[in-house]
Amino acid sequence: MLDVFEEKYFRKRKKGRKSQDSVSQYRQFIIRAFQFKEHFDFYLSKEDIDKAIYSTEAGSSTRNRTVVALKVFLGCFKFEYEFATGITAGYKPEKRILPTDAEIIDAWHKIQVEGKCCQYEYRGNGESWGWIFAVIATYGLRPHEVLAIDYEKSFQPPYFPVYINERITEGTKTGSRVVYPLPYKWVEYFDIANPKTKYIDDSRELFQTKIRTFADRFGERLKTKGINFRAYDLRHRYAIRGRELGLDSHELAKWMGHTLDEHTQTYQKYWTDNSHSIVYKAGLRRIEELERTKNGGLSISQLESELKKAEIHIAQLEAELCFRKKLVPQK
Repeated sequence: MLDVFEEKYFRKRKKGRKSQDSVSQYRQFIIRAFQFKEHFDFYLSKEDIDKAIYSTEAGSSTRNRTVVALKVFLGCFKFEYEFATGITAGYKPEKRILPTDAEIIDAWHKIQVEGKCCQYEYRGNGESWGWIFAVIATYGLRPHEVLAIDYEKSFQPPYFPVYINERITEGTKTGSRVVYPLPYKWVEYFDIANPKTKYIDDSRELFQTKIRTFADRFGERLKTKGINFRAYDLRHRYAIRGRELGLDSHELAKWMGHTLDEHTQTYQKYWTDNSHSIVYKAGLRRIEELERTKNGGLSISQLESELKKAEIHIAQLEAELCFRKKLVPQK
């Protein structure tokens, strides 16, 4: 049944890296859901499906992902099953506290440290991990998208953009696109324009066939180096940083491979009071700069101040003129 499911799944979908990864995850959750039934591959009843769902914890991520997988699975076979209203109620993605830029820089130093017992053949991997981390943080990439970088076009001055080419990995989640560094100064600070890809090159064949392996190993590297945030936190922080720097949400969404609505819904929840304050102040500065441009380099408040000074000066001149007229003898 699982093989038939996969066959039916790809009848309506393009077979690529992204879709293969999705169906692989669906299979895992389906197998786990029906582990109580020896021959589920041949026959399923409504009671079996009920048991598969309700054996998971209510409000959990497992319940949510199991239901998603079953909807796709049963849909492929046109199996009529009515999922109860609110079956995934109570599920809330784990709240994330995003790292500050200072914490990201500190983590960049940590991830490069080689172990004392590091074998000769693995030396240099620390430097590679540092570069990989820097690229993910500076360009807001998903870990596996590092494998899809077009090095011939990327990291070129003056703006050092990254070009993601999905053909390199036979598909990425958000397709081919161009991404710009935020903040720009990190390109020089992390020496990003000089790629250090030893670790990627040594295992590229493995990563090309099992693309999730690269993301898993990046996550493991973060943990072993005592870094208490996840890879996607770097991507989320990139989105927030872009708004703090005054960039338009529409442009940020394109760089990250989202629609504007998806971008807003995904990242709005990570805004803090401090982020709102930074964006507000940046907006005021832009208004101030626009006012200066329109008024010969002076803002409206500065023009008002100069006008008051001029009015006072005119009043003083009028008073002096009146006084001098009184001193002049009448003919």
